[in-house]
Amino acid sequence: MFKKLANNSIRPLVYLTLFIVAFFLVKDFMLYSKKQRNNNEFDFIVFGNKFIPTETIKLKASNNNNYDNTYDLLINDLKIISGSENQKIVIVEEKIPIFFDHENIYISHNQYIDKNKYLNNIDQLPYISLEIKDELKYNTALKKIEMIIDELNSSNNKFYEALELIEYDENKFLKLKINSCAIKLIKIDKNFTSIMRKDIKEKFNSLEFFMNIENKEIAEISEIDLRWNNEGYIIWEDKF
Repeated sequence: MFKKLANNSIRPLVYLTLFIVAFFLVKDFMLYSKKQRNNNEFDFIVFGNKFIPTETIKLKASNNNNYDNTYDLLINDLKIISGSENQKIVIVEEKIPIFFDHENIYISHNQYIDKNKYLNNIDQLPYISLEIKDELKYNTALKKIEMIIDELNSSNNKFYEALELIEYDENKFLKLKINSCAIKLIKIDKNFTSIMRKDIKEKFNSLEFFMNIENKEIAEISEIDLRWNNEGYIIWEDKF
């Protein structure tokens, strides 16, 4: 009789033990599955990117091995915020490229990525065309052009946003193209180190003053000469 009672009391304990073990196994499996989903199969919604492709940001956010670390040069900050059960929000702050040439896309004159790396909206950046073969002189020119673009942005953001091209041609003229208007900025006989920021600032301020006095838009003019060889006149030619 006592043996029968013992057997009857042991069975519920066994069942309870098995249930508890099974419960924790299932719980661990669900947590593991959820972790795996968070890392690999989460639906990422990306905000803040203009140049880096959305799919590239998603690869970085999910720690995917296919992500190309080169794009890190363009990322100033990246935050991942939990959204719904199946989604996460990625907020990215980009370092804005300043220009590109025949080989590279530049974040600064000495930070760049290969032009073959795909980026969105590259056509919104000014193109740099320099007739300079010496690498050291080319790099010096890029540094000065970065300064010129920064000054243009400070002096007249409207001109800055419409900047299409900066060119140094075989005649040693440094020229800008702003909204299809060709602007002769300066003639550089020796090297780019002679370009001073205060001189560039003065030219841009004078250009803006001229446009206001003449009550013109830059798109209405085909050419402007800012070289100031003699008396400092601004020479221009209207579009017809």
